[in-house]
Amino acid sequence: MRVPVRCPRAAFSFAAGILAVNISSQPVETGPQATAPLRKELSETESPARTLCSLIPGSLAPKSALLEGEAGGFENTVYWDNTCTGLTALAVIGQVFEGMDDARAQLNELLSEDEWKKLKGITQMDLWDCALVYVELGAIISMFIDCPFGDVTKTAQMMVADWLREAGGVRIRNNWVTGCLLQRAGVSTGRLIDFVIDTLAYKPTERLPSLECLAKSELRYWKYSSRSHTRDSRELLLRREAMLPTMRITAREFAEDIFPLPTITARELRRIGKGPLPAEPTVSFPQIRSVLSPGNSHPLASVCLEDVCSKVRKLLGCREMKLAAIEDQDFEACSLDYVELGAIINKHVRDAFGRTCGRILDMTATALTETIRSRRVRAWVSGCLLQYAEVPISDLIDLCVHELKFSPPVAWRLECLRRHSDWERGHRKQKLLTPEACLHQLLCGLDKKISLPQFKRLMLMSGREQVTYVREHFLSFQVSLKLSGGHKRSAAPPATQAIPNESSAATFGTKRRKPSAADGCSPSLTAGQGGSVTDRTVLDPAMMYCHPDDLSEFVDWVELSQQGPLQLTRPLRPSR
Repeated sequence: MRVPVRCPRAAFSFAAGILAVNISSQPVETGPQATAPLRKELSETESPARTLCSLIPGSLAPKSALLEGEAGGFENTVYWDNTCTGLTALAVIGQVFEGMDDARAQLNELLSEDEWKKLKGITQMDLWDCALVYVELGAIISMFIDCPFGDVTKTAQMMVADWLREAGGVRIRNNWVTGCLLQRAGVSTGRLIDFVIDTLAYKPTERLPSLECLAKSELRYWKYSSRSHTRDSRELLLRREAMLPTMRITAREFAEDIFPLPTITARELRRIGKGPLPAEPTVSFPQIRSVLSPGNSHPLASVCLEDVCSKVRKLLGCREMKLAAIEDQDFEACSLDYVELGAIINKHVRDAFGRTCGRILDMTATALTETIRSRRVRAWVSGCLLQYAEVPISDLIDLCVHELKFSPPVAWRLECLRRHSDWERGHRKQKLLTPEACLHQLLCGLDKKISLPQFKRLMLMSGREQVTYVREHFLSFQVSLKLSGGHKRSAAPPATQAIPNESSAATFGTKRRKPSAADGCSPSLTAGQGGSVTDRTVLDPAMMYCHPDDLSEFVDWVELSQQGPLQLTRPLRPSR
């Protein structure tokens, strides 16, 4: 129902005498204080050319992201007259307006002629700070109408998005701009509340501290229509207005101190502007409400929620106190076995061992060039939590197999490296190993920590290359286990099985070829050339070819066939 506004992506652009700063550049000082004039203090000796050079990416950033242009800069108007670009699903399904013309007429009557004139004179200086009550009322009106009072230029939109650090995306940016427009117009909040209640028939939540401007996602109509309406809506909005601070807050303060909070209390609202709000904890422990199916569509009937909760509480125990002390650098490296188990658990239970703050998700998603909703980002974060808490691998495998009924595939593929969940493939009806033994075998040799860039390179490998990587680590683990007497796990795989870099990723997993004469090696003689099986060119190790992996697989197969319980699930390569 929404009509998106497409913004061209340009590194630098000029509009109305305003110099647009590339959104990717990060200035040393994030912005001026709310009480200071929004100008760049230039010395008389500085030239405009030097100011322009300081904006080039890679050069020395200016002291402020706000610069004054030659024709007045941030005192120029940045209003874009595109009032009421569309109606949302809440307005269309709820039949709030008869049509677009009716919506525009209602908005035109809301503000006086003088207020519209003030609103259209908005500058970038007016976008830096805003009272939270205007942001909240602007967010409520924007729930029904897209751009109810117009918008600002593309350059100003980019600047506001930079101040907000992309918090909440376009929706939060538009709510902030709408609040600044209302504040610039000077319209009374009482008149806005009357419009929201009488015209839009808005139904607020009965939980007073709940603010629409802090919603992390767009409100769906079915969820909005299910809100109870037992109290007077006008009274609830007036009480909410009384709780909000009257002083202005900056866009940066809103993005860093207010919006990231999962919930905000009335006491925290009263503290806005009087001191820093309590920082969001790195890890929180939400209550497990349901067990999900592989497709996250409905709860699994075969899995008991009480058993899962009991097992998780038992595994965590006193480790919750330890997880509360986790730091950002603890999410920079993790072993693949924990990441794989975290991916498996996340497919059934969301945030079973804790939920991280948005800062950690953003950092991980940026390193992996994926979204924060990516299953691989969630798998990495969960693996880091499990690794920091030092939860035993065997206990996690027991949770996956017995409580979550996970049946690992026979194929040597890791769930944490898949872009999409693949539950239907890779399973055979008859397996040589039990699910628990199969999962143990899959994770053998993956206990060495890897960094986020290394995990990203593994993600970019093909399926065949990932299978080769996991199988070779399993075989090297078996060899090292045999050499160490079978009493402990190997600390790390050999250096020859390290993760390939970008230059070698293209050749990783390709078919091996035997050396030829062009490589400086003499080929073995054939019967037609007069050679015999006892010829030195055949029996001399320096003159024959045998790949080390073929030999290690053969030795491993012989040893495991004598032990019995653990067998390779895939036969050796056919002889060439």
